[in-house]
Amino acid sequence: MKLNLQPNYQNHEDVFLQNYTRLHKWAMQICHQDQSLAEDLLHDAFIQFTLSQPNLNEINNLDGYLYTVIANLHISHLRKATRRQTYQFSIVEYESAELGLRNIDLR
Repeated sequence: MKLNLQPNYQNHEDVFLQNYTRLHKWAMQICHQDQSLAEDLLHDAFIQFTLSQPNLNEINNLDGYLYTVIANLHISHLRKATRRQTYQFSIVEYESAELGLRNIDLR
């Protein structure tokens, strides 16, 4: 007989929201106090956790699971940022100003 030591939550949204304060602190630490990045990670973690809906009764360490989700999302963000920097060209490297302006990220 398997003991279920975790409380029975209504849904994944409740689990995330009940742990939000702790998750926010972890995200801020991981992001070196970058509030905007921490909020982006929390948003992505919420989406991932609620859409994938892992079986909550099979997660032995919910804190560890959620921390790992946030840490993995941060690593993914860093990798994407590195790739973006690698592929960005200076405006002077294009054959014409028109081509260069078409490829500029307007954000």
